[in-house]
Amino acid sequence: MPIKETLNANPVTLGDVFSNGRRYVVPAFQRDYAWTHSEWSELWDDIVKLIRTEEDETEHYLGAIVLQLTRNGERSVVDGQQRLVTLSILALAVIRRIEGLVADGQDEDANRTRVRLLREKFVSTQNASSLQHHPRLKLNDNDNPFYATYLVPGKTRRGLSGSTKRLATALDFFNAKIVERFGENADGATLASFLEEVVAQRIRFIEILVEDDETAFTVFETLNARGVALGTADLLKNYLFHLASRGGRDDLNLAYLLWQQTVDRVSLDHLSKMLFHQLAGHVSNLSEKRVFSAVKSRVPSQVNVFDFLRSMQETAEVYAALDDPLSSVWHDYPEARTAVRDLKLLRMTQARPLILAAMPIFDDHPDRLAKLLRRIIAIGVRAWIARLNTGDVQRAYHSVALRVTGGECKTPRAMAAALSAIHVNDEQFHTAFTQLSLDPKGSRKRALRYVFSALEAEASGRPIDFDAGEATIEHILPVNPAEPWPEFSAEAQRRDLARLGNLSPLEYSLNRALGSKAFEAKRIAYAQSAFALTKRVAEYEVWTPEALRRHQEWMASLAVRVWSLGDATG
Repeated sequence: MPIKETLNANPVTLGDVFSNGRRYVVPAFQRDYAWTHSEWSELWDDIVKLIRTEEDETEHYLGAIVLQLTRNGERSVVDGQQRLVTLSILALAVIRRIEGLVADGQDEDANRTRVRLLREKFVSTQNASSLQHHPRLKLNDNDNPFYATYLVPGKTRRGLSGSTKRLATALDFFNAKIVERFGENADGATLASFLEEVVAQRIRFIEILVEDDETAFTVFETLNARGVALGTADLLKNYLFHLASRGGRDDLNLAYLLWQQTVDRVSLDHLSKMLFHQLAGHVSNLSEKRVFSAVKSRVPSQVNVFDFLRSMQETAEVYAALDDPLSSVWHDYPEARTAVRDLKLLRMTQARPLILAAMPIFDDHPDRLAKLLRRIIAIGVRAWIARLNTGDVQRAYHSVALRVTGGECKTPRAMAAALSAIHVNDEQFHTAFTQLSLDPKGSRKRALRYVFSALEAEASGRPIDFDAGEATIEHILPVNPAEPWPEFSAEAQRRDLARLGNLSPLEYSLNRALGSKAFEAKRIAYAQSAFALTKRVAEYEVWTPEALRRHQEWMASLAVRVWSLGDATG
């Protein structure tokens, strides 16, 4: 059925939403109340602008709320719960102020009537026999007990945390803002008028009413793509829990457990990226913006949801381990630890689709994973230094990940060879390396240290452990020379200062004594260094742009051997 036949969209006021006699239910799988001071302040500032505006027709739109019809006539809140809950708390804050007037004996009969009418209109109905309040909003399982039994009836509770604390703090926030705006002694009529005539009538939404699940999540996703609704992680959680909830409470609890085990390893902020990398080996031409759509296609029903949640859980364990070389995951892949460390240091996250696709194949051959990672590092370093287009690099890894999951590539050599589109040959790499500049204090300083450690290992057989304090990076031509370096013009100094040929590892003790001395003094210290790279600099009698160029060309020849493609080409 076309979406337009199962969807109705209408402009409504807050008063229309809350005073229509309907009950709104936040599904059990929706996220907890999440708004904080930032969102409350922004909302209040918008309301204050409405108060200051004399024209009654001035309105403030708070976006779309997506509601789904339920069998018993309630409205399930697909999107908009944060706004609706916050506005109900604002209404409660106004009601509390008027209740305070009653307690103080101010116009008691009129204010009691105002409290009753405002509660019925905006917050809750009251049972005639039990006199208990029944909220118009039912929140999710975590938030509703506090909201319904404490916040709505006006009771207090200590020892709150998480979302329940945010709910209580929101009430305190709006209470303080109302006092600040209207004063401690504002009368009931003024407060009721503010709620009924400003908040209820001049705050508006687009109410989107849908009849089926497919339409609900299509609208939800569309709003998200336009920056209105939730992030991908929340969209995904809502969708998966919605499917799981069809099997009842036990299935929903299991979904919660699997989800929590995932986000315990990979935070919500990084979950979308993880899924993008996970699904890239299964979905052609995937973009990060279309992750949610890809999940919907792969998990169309309740039958598939638990398989997918378990795959997420397993992927999360590996994904987190790619940022932690000491993770227990690598106990089964001992030769891979060093490569994992280097991949993290070099920020080669674009290779993750291939790694995630390959790991199941190498379960019984852990040495093969280490071989693949070393090939990825060689290919990646060459691509980085040659400045290949990052989009081309990403597409290459996605393409090979698809070939791996499709059974086409089964060995490290085959996988590396399949990345031929981003292979940088020796000549291109040598040329690019001779032009390489890296600021020792810049964002890639750890990558620079990695490069020098690998070059030193090639030159002397011993890598440098910068983390252990073995060395620092020395500028041969100083950053702030104590005396002129006539061999370098001002332009040459600016151009060559961060060139790799002007940098060298040096022991801390030797570096401290050098400062910004002339090259003649530096040569003596360089000759005492244990590092082959630095001893090589001491062989130059003078340091000139030409000497720097020749030194960097020698380093480039080392680099070609260090990051050799070897059998990655066949």
